[in-house]
Amino acid sequence: MERRNEECPGGETTLMCGIIGSWTQRPLDPDCYTRSLRAIAHRGPDDESSYRDGPVFLGTRRLAVIDLDGGRQPVFNEDRSCAVVMNGEIYNYAELGTELRRGGHRLATKTDTEVVAHVYEDNGLTFPRALRGMFALAIWDRRPRRLV
Repeated sequence: MERRNEECPGGETTLMCGIIGSWTQRPLDPDCYTRSLRAIAHRGPDDESSYRDGPVFLGTRRLAVIDLDGGRQPVFNEDRSCAVVMNGEIYNYAELGTELRRGGHRLATKTDTEVVAHVYEDNGLTFPRALRGMFALAIWDRRPRRLV
């Protein structure tokens, strides 16, 4: 989802979320993460957050469009074994959320990003087949230590 930046002259700049990530074999200086998020600050004016687990770093700058109060990323599945950051929009997230709840999932937010975590949890690497939309995302699955 996009939003015009009315603060820029002529409102010419389009705002949208931004995600970053890394997987490294050696520890990175924590300042590296800060600089990375600062570099994409123009992408999301509403929130900045990050997640680290061993060799993996995920970060996001958020443009709040869906679930303005509860949509902080990364978003996790119930046992926090899957972390998701996403830019874009899943058009069929409401329908998928209904199916997931019927299947026993407990969704903590009203975001399309959280739906991705649970669809991945149920379908593994074939999860994109269920998603309709335009998006870029990263999933850190702690169980097999896999970055998707």
